[in-house]
Amino acid sequence: MNNNKLLTLTLALLVIFIIFYLYSKEQRTGEESDKVFDLFNRPPEWQGRYAPDLEIELINGEKFRLSDNVGKKTVILNFFAAWCRPCREEMPELNDYYEKHKAEPFTLIGINADESADRVKDFLKRFGIRFPLGIDRGNKIQTAYTVMGFPTTVFIGADGIVQGYETGKIMNADIAFDAVHKMNMDIIVAGKGIRKEAYLKNLDQQKNLQPDREEKGSR
Repeated sequence: MNNNKLLTLTLALLVIFIIFYLYSKEQRTGEESDKVFDLFNRPPEWQGRYAPDLEIELINGEKFRLSDNVGKKTVILNFFAAWCRPCREEMPELNDYYEKHKAEPFTLIGINADESADRVKDFLKRFGIRFPLGIDRGNKIQTAYTVMGFPTTVFIGADGIVQGYETGKIMNADIAFDAVHKMNMDIIVAGKGIRKEAYLKNLDQQKNLQPDREEKGSR
């Protein structure tokens, strides 16, 4: 076999190998990659800001207070409405991610847009949701987080700061969260997460944000 034929064969095998590798890694579409990129490009108004403290009563009767968990866990807030189609479509991804990581210093809290308890319970049952859900009565939490569309997902790091903010469906939770989650896990496990007192002090010195964007509704 001459050199030209050998080179052609080698290149062909290389191309086949690359194609196989890419497919075996389940490469994402351009749209999905954009979502990953968008998640960690927070809106300018959220850059470097501490997550507003919140307290919400969960459907199971327990209460969740952010200041009791910040620095000890990474926290994902998912703002949703039962009527929102993209919210329904992303629930399996969020369910799976919660199940994979619930034994870690991590939690995912669903925050409903002030719908009836019966409707939220039906939604929970219908989609087999396994992470904690609560109803945002009066939409106070939604206002504090300047939520203008559903679903909106907020990632709060070990430093108490909003590290991710995305309005729109999460199509691949592993890709969207894993890198930043691992980084924060290392900080928490090392005992270097922000203390409650420091978080509240910093938060007290931070001015509240007011929604100033046009209302977009659900995507």
